[in-house]
Amino acid sequence: MLIREIIYRTKSYYRGIDAKGHRIDDETTRDKVLFGNVDLECTGIAVTCFASVEVIQQAIENKVNLIICHEALFWNHGDKTDWLQDNTIYQQKLKLLEDHKIVVWRNHDYIHSGLHVGDRYHDGIFYGVINRLQWEDYAVSDFEFKFPGIDAQEISRQLIEKLNLNGIRLTGDASMQIKSLIIPGHIMGNDQFIIEIMEKHDVDGILGMEVIDYTVSEYIRDSSYLGRPRIIFGVGHFNFEEYGMEYMLNYLPEIVEEPIPQYFFQSGDSFTYQLAE
Repeated sequence: MLIREIIYRTKSYYRGIDAKGHRIDDETTRDKVLFGNVDLECTGIAVTCFASVEVIQQAIENKVNLIICHEALFWNHGDKTDWLQDNTIYQQKLKLLEDHKIVVWRNHDYIHSGLHVGDRYHDGIFYGVINRLQWEDYAVSDFEFKFPGIDAQEISRQLIEKLNLNGIRLTGDASMQIKSLIIPGHIMGNDQFIIEIMEKHDVDGILGMEVIDYTVSEYIRDSSYLGRPRIIFGVGHFNFEEYGMEYMLNYLPEIVEEPIPQYFFQSGDSFTYQLAE
């Protein structure tokens, strides 16, 4: 099967409607072929969050010529490369792809647009993470969880173990009991609505991807000090979302319908930790 056909079938598998209710436009979507010739026969498929050099090396070793990634290939929004022509790291990464005729296609907007499971659509990334964590019984939605009361330390342990993390960054009261947890997306500066949701719905904790030190983090600290304990579990963006990409292996065989080898290559924990002695 041609790589072009696999990409077309994969896009068609999702709902294809963005957060504003508009059909995804192939001209403006982030989901572009980032590199390669899509008219080649596919020898193998790898799904990953970030097509790092390590992931590309794994693809080469396994004779994979289609990498489906969730994030950008060349370190900027939109994968613009005009500014990189003299960059030696870009040149080396490009040569690896060229030499081994590897295609990289980004699956971001489509997988977030909706994966049909059961009687409704779910965000394909978040549903995959919930499945990995085995939190289906606690899920009110793809972004909200209700627990009977679980120690924050136990949630930390589960996240580290099931997401293969080197550690986790905690902000707030690490000794508290968690009954309600939300995934608000990225906490990057314009976050008043998250604080309003936490106050209105009496939310205990946040499972965070991008998390800056101000806005919500400041609120969490003040809330905990004033007797209403709250916490942020700072997992990291790629660390969190890559298991939504791993979940693609559950339905990719249905899309492809041919015995083409399929793999998940973990981008790997973005962080290492040196703790105070």
